[in-house]
Amino acid sequence: MDELLQCIHEAEQRAAEIKAEALEEAARIAAEAERDASELSRRRAEENKRYREAQLKEARETAEKRYREAVAKSAAEAKAYADALLKKADLYTGEIAGRVSGGNR
Repeated sequence: MDELLQCIHEAEQRAAEIKAEALEEAARIAAEAERDASELSRRRAEENKRYREAQLKEARETAEKRYREAVAKSAAEAKAYADALLKKADLYTGEIAGRVSGGNR
């Protein structure tokens, strides 16, 4: 009977040791997982920052290109309009000059 009680006592001690070891291992694994998660979060934040900066740069370049194209188109339209007005003005100027010099009213 003493042997049986001794065996049960030793088993309980061993179970307590196993439990303590398991708790230590769980704490170690949790700490390692926390470090890994923190590192992963940091890396993702850096990657997101680089991606955001690249997207903003691309958007700025696209906007600037479209702006330059719109300005060039507007300038070309303005030049064509001004040329047309000058052509009409030349016609009127020629007609007026002809009337003045020729006496035709």
